[in-house]
This record gives sequence, structure tokens and C-alpha cells, in this order.
Amino acid sequence: PVDTPSALATTVAGEGAAVQQTLTLTEAQAQTHFPIPQPGYLPAGYRLRAVSSYSYPELPAWVPQPLFVELVYEDFLGEECRLRIYPIALGDQASISGMNLEASPIWEVRDVRVNRHPGVLLRLGSEGAEDAWQEVVWEQDDLILALSATGMTDADLLNIARSVQ
Repeated sequence: PVDTPSALATTVAGEGAAVQQTLTLTEAQAQTHFPIPQPGYLPAGYRLRAVSSYSYPELPAWVPQPLFVELVYEDFLGEECRLRIYPIALGDQASISGMNLEASPIWEVRDVRVNRHPGVLLRLGSEGAEDAWQEVVWEQDDLILALSATGMTDADLLNIARSVQ
């Protein structure tokens, strides 16, 4: 991944909202207490375009900050793939697999495996739409990871998820 200077651009979106910082990968790593996992595989043409951290200053002190780091990958056509990393573990007695994630805009929920870890594949938008938003969510190494994209096959999305280390 390319690590370009960020000049630490910060966006604050009102009371109770997130504070977004645009960072380099190195700067984001310095803000976190965990190694930031990255995909080992990306479909042809995808490159790291942006790294941001999101903090919520009004949350209780026990909530880790930043609440999540987001890596945005983009191909030459402008299609994006986003990986969000949350330093929040579900614990030994909980699992993402089988959770009731049914909601009105979600038209498909499927249990999947990501490197021996249970996860879910979610599809939002109009049923059967080619540009449906999809996301794979799983827990790995005391982190919750969420990989999302539009215009990507299930196979590519799962291959990227399974390559994250």
C-alpha cells in the first residue's frame, strides 16, 4: 500500500458526531493499539486511496478511540471497496454467525466462513439489483472487520476478506 502524507486533515460533524481524520497508514497505525490488518488480495486495478480514523469524543472513556479505522481501495473506474476495522471483540460466548441482522433494506443475509471465523454476508438495495451494496462482517484477532463494496462479485469480496491479515 502507498503511504502518502496526510497533513492530518480533520472533519468534525457536529455535537455527538464523529471526528474523522484523514491519515496515512503509518499515522493511523500510530493511533491504534492493534496492528491494522490489510488485504493480501485485491481484484485487478484496486489500490489504497484513503485511510481515515473515526473517533467519537462523547462516548464513555472505556470505548476505544478511534472507534474504527477505514481503508478505502479504489479501481481505475472509481469503484470502491472499504475495510472498516473496529477494536471491539464479541467475546467467547458470542458470534456474528446467526445474529438477527434482518432489516428492511437488507434483502439477503448469509452465514459465511472467513479464515475459520464465522461471519455474515449482507446485501442491501433492491433485490436483484446489479449495484447492490454488499458487506462481509466477521471477527478476527479481537477485531470486528467489515468489508463492503458495490459492483463486486461475492467471490471477489470473500477472497479479499479471506486475505486480510
